[in-house]
Amino acid sequence: METKELHKVSLSALCIQQMNRLLIAVLLVIFAAGGHVTVVEHLRCPDRDGPCFVCVRYCARCVEMYGRDNYNGRLCANDCVRTNGGSQDEDCENTKYHTVD
Repeated sequence: METKELHKVSLSALCIQQMNRLLIAVLLVIFAAGGHVTVVEHLRCPDRDGPCFVCVRYCARCVEMYGRDNYNGRLCANDCVRTNGGSQDEDCENTKYHTVD
């Protein structure tokens, strides 16, 4: 092998090693977080006076009542934005948002 080719192989092996280390670090962080991976969606209601925002406030109230471990407020809020408030869970009774262990 020429010196240039050997150098390229060494760099490639080094990049693979670094990628493997990064992957292991990410997996350790996920494991340390209890295995939960959260995908943050940046969705917003069109206005603060509309049904979407009212729906999101109901979601927040349900999280306050049931706690984050028992009520999925993020899913509730995302549904509010997607439906422009049509998925309101005013009484916190929608089983879709309740987590069951």
